[in-house]
Amino acid sequence: MSNEQMTEGLIEYIYWRGDLLFEQSPFNEVDNVVLSELVYLDLSPVLDAMSGHGPTLKEAYQKICELGKYKFRTTFGGNEPFVRAVAESRRFGSLRLTYYKDVFEKERVQFAAVHFELNNTTSYIAFRGTDNSIIGWREDFMTSFTKIPGQEIALEYLKETMQKSRDYYLGGHSKGGNLAIYAGSLISPMMRRHVLRIFDNDGPGFCEDVYDLNVIRQVDPILTKIVPEYDVIGQLFWREIPDVRIVKTSAAGLFQHDLMSWKARGPQLIRAEQLDPSVKLVNETLDDWIRTADAGSRAAFVKDLFDSFQINGAVNLNDLSLKAIPDVLKAMMDSSEETKELVKTLQKTYLENVKKQAGKLIGSFAEEKMGLLNGIVKKTIKEEETEAK
Repeated sequence: MSNEQMTEGLIEYIYWRGDLLFEQSPFNEVDNVVLSELVYLDLSPVLDAMSGHGPTLKEAYQKICELGKYKFRTTFGGNEPFVRAVAESRRFGSLRLTYYKDVFEKERVQFAAVHFELNNTTSYIAFRGTDNSIIGWREDFMTSFTKIPGQEIALEYLKETMQKSRDYYLGGHSKGGNLAIYAGSLISPMMRRHVLRIFDNDGPGFCEDVYDLNVIRQVDPILTKIVPEYDVIGQLFWREIPDVRIVKTSAAGLFQHDLMSWKARGPQLIRAEQLDPSVKLVNETLDDWIRTADAGSRAAFVKDLFDSFQINGAVNLNDLSLKAIPDVLKAMMDSSEETKELVKTLQKTYLENVKKQAGKLIGSFAEEKMGLLNGIVKKTIKEEETEAK
């Protein structure tokens, strides 16, 4: 069995490919996933904000450990063995980190981005996705009715940091993928010519009530969207693009959104043929529900939902326990009329889609049995005709 056949997860990929520089082995889609995960590392203790001169990843990681400041801000928790393996590898540890920007303003914005210099002429600009903060998730929901501050910050960030002398990959996970597309589509055509590819790793799309999709579509020829089999986040405001890749993971359900669960074989992610059929009900329900609400109703719902999260003083998702959910639902039902109606509509839509899916299953089952019955009848007629002869 070759090394390529043996790779499975991101850490295994680092062990397999980590000794080769990008000049020896070109940048690939798995490298994109590694860097989109790595941008969740809090680099603020060791990097000067927006400096064009920075340490290597290995130097930055060692300094963070010396200071005891290790923080990995992904929703799914820190993965220090992964970060250590990446930082100590030759392929990634030698990357220079520049133009780090980290913004967190309560009730307004959660944003972070950094340049990973792959070589003397090319960089990967990684946008951090949603962390486990309540404000980060509020921003995600806000894209259903308005542009969010993080998108404008991402655009200004590219304008300030991109150089005509370099080429770039843009990418990110979850909200980070959305930011990469938004900013990449709105920079000047001249600077967009320096973008080699944009990687959207399971990020939400763009609501046509809020965004000019003709502008967003400008980057479709250089856009790669990667989603897991059980895809919910990446299906929000879905639109067709030429390059969509469905990948296998080691997780179940919504946890497939975690990049650390994505499977790789050599320099490629392991492909799945289609989305998990069981996720179709969830996505159809969300799509139908969103279409029933206007922008004002969506805004009221998001406000009431996240205001209710703070009943128990929740700052991040870890502060929300199952015991708190009844309080959240009660607070939502005691809030605005728009929210009450949307919650009722969500329940109704879900039940209608359950019935519809059940009907399809029954219909499919009936068609299968009818096909078998027809086959038996035809076979019997043929046998009778043979005997008659």
